[in-house]
Amino acid sequence: MKFQKKRIEIISVLSASSFGVYLIHAHPLVYDHILNDRYIWVAKLSTFRMIMVALAAAFSIFIVCLGIDLVRAKIFLKLGVKDFLTYWESRLLEGKKDDKGTKS
Repeated sequence: MKFQKKRIEIISVLSASSFGVYLIHAHPLVYDHILNDRYIWVAKLSTFRMIMVALAAAFSIFIVCLGIDLVRAKIFLKLGVKDFLTYWESRLLEGKKDDKGTKS
């Protein structure tokens, strides 16, 4: 049972951070200054090596971006960003109610 819990926890962390990984590596600053034209040399390799380099690069980029997103999540947790946003969301939604108490 503990193994199943651990697996669910790992999947939850990975799924929550996957969008962050996408946002980080697709950001213009990261793409233009770090990734753009970095792998031109791969085109000169054999097909097998090209596939291996592509898989290794994708895995490496995912791991680095995952680490960055996990650090971001810890910082947001320490700063209470979720509580702050929840508070302001509820305040803003209160202002959108009409006289009958329903949201408009």
